[in-house]
Amino acid sequence: MSFFSEAQITKYLYCLEKLTPVNSYIVQGLHVWPILRIYLTTQIKKVDWFTDEKLLENPTWIRIDEKIEHLFTQINKGNDVKTEIDLEQVSLPKYSGNQSPIFDCLFFSRHDEHYLRTEEGWFAPILDSWLNFADKRWNVQKFEHIQSLDRMPRVNPPVFVIDQSFSEKSHPENKHNLIVNDLIKLTDVINNFNKKVAIPFKIDHGNNLDIFVHAILNNYNWAFQFLHQNPCKALMLTTWYHSIAMGLIWAANDLGIPTIDLQHGCGEYQVAYTHWGNIPRGGYKIVPRIFNVWGKTSKENMLSWHLAQERSHHVVVGGKVSIDAYFQKEQEIGFLETIRRDYQTVVLVTLSSIACYSLTSELLGAIKRSPKDWFWLIRCHPMAGSSSTHDGPTPENVNRLISSNFTRYEVNVSSQLPIEKIFPFCDHHITHTSSAAIEALGYNIPSTMINVMAKYSYRQMINSGIIKLAMNSDEIIDSIKKIKANDEWKSKIRKEIVNSKDQHRSFLNSIIS
Repeated sequence: MSFFSEAQITKYLYCLEKLTPVNSYIVQGLHVWPILRIYLTTQIKKVDWFTDEKLLENPTWIRIDEKIEHLFTQINKGNDVKTEIDLEQVSLPKYSGNQSPIFDCLFFSRHDEHYLRTEEGWFAPILDSWLNFADKRWNVQKFEHIQSLDRMPRVNPPVFVIDQSFSEKSHPENKHNLIVNDLIKLTDVINNFNKKVAIPFKIDHGNNLDIFVHAILNNYNWAFQFLHQNPCKALMLTTWYHSIAMGLIWAANDLGIPTIDLQHGCGEYQVAYTHWGNIPRGGYKIVPRIFNVWGKTSKENMLSWHLAQERSHHVVVGGKVSIDAYFQKEQEIGFLETIRRDYQTVVLVTLSSIACYSLTSELLGAIKRSPKDWFWLIRCHPMAGSSSTHDGPTPENVNRLISSNFTRYEVNVSSQLPIEKIFPFCDHHITHTSSAAIEALGYNIPSTMINVMAKYSYRQMINSGIIKLAMNSDEIIDSIKKIKANDEWKSKIRKEIVNSKDQHRSFLNSIIS
């Protein structure tokens, strides 16, 4: 792991885009910078720079943080980008390919996003919700690059795609070498910049970068062939910044197919979505053309930076589609009703997918010392335990770790049900930095964040008092008590999530009608 927050990394990348020629490296129309931006982020997040517990007091960390903050402030001095842009929706890209579309919309899924288990099978909350909504009016199809056959059956079975050969003539082998060579040149430029400004980040352009590029190109191959055989008016997916999605987006853009990333709540600093400071004319081929978000705050967070001067990428409030129809589990709901009846205060805790940001001593201390009429619903992250980078606790881990010392908690039902089903039974929500805090506002549920990094990603909401920040067990308990005793915070809420069917329909119409 890294001790650098998402905000610090995002600011650093923004400075790179403003102060180095990141867009000067182009291979056959493809700007290579987005590849390096994502790769560099993963490298920084893996670097374990410090080992002492009081990391925020570490002199080296403070110097790096201050240097990045100084550069970021100097670049934006006297330039309030947020007030200069037009947040109104503009005309969105349409299909411009040479073939007649067979489908109105294709939905690309990953096996690991099917994390909700229903009586009908496994369900991908964001993607499948939109698929079901669109299926009522348009000709749609779900497909998936075969990686794993677990989490079967699916509520919405996909068409599985297997890698297919692609002719050397259509996709010359030297494209891989050209891209890698340009990336190496660009990393040298960035490493020299880091040395000049005394930021001790050094990018390793070893095997990992080569493997990343190779994976993107391989995915471009099968995706181009599949989309060529199955032309569509639009392509939708979630989480664009991995090698499969990047190859797919690149192929779709080459075929004139608009690409849409179905996002959720977006904070002020998120590497893949905010602070793109120097988008070239015509945009990036490997980045989605359209981002759908839940509400206006997320749209402002994205638009106010990376689209201030370039409109090849768009942010639209299509909203959040309800998934209630698939989760009418009377037994689990009955359990929550009993908890609601028997306890004065019910607290929902949403854990991180990263172990060190989950069952912290501060959180466990708050649970242990809380009043006896409080009950804690502990919700594990849907991706927890799925990979080495998502090493957060599963329900089994939580029970094993705390069942001998704690009784007023539950983790299994809280982790299995959709979060929308749980909020109505809660008084308060605790999280480290999760966008579930934005969802909670839609149910008039206050949130307290318990990670110092939250003050960057949710700065405006914390400063306005909509979200509270607590750094130790006593502060966590005190925050819950004070908010429950005072409803003034509710007057500050601006509902973030749009769940209007008319809004969903309008969003889809604007792209595929």
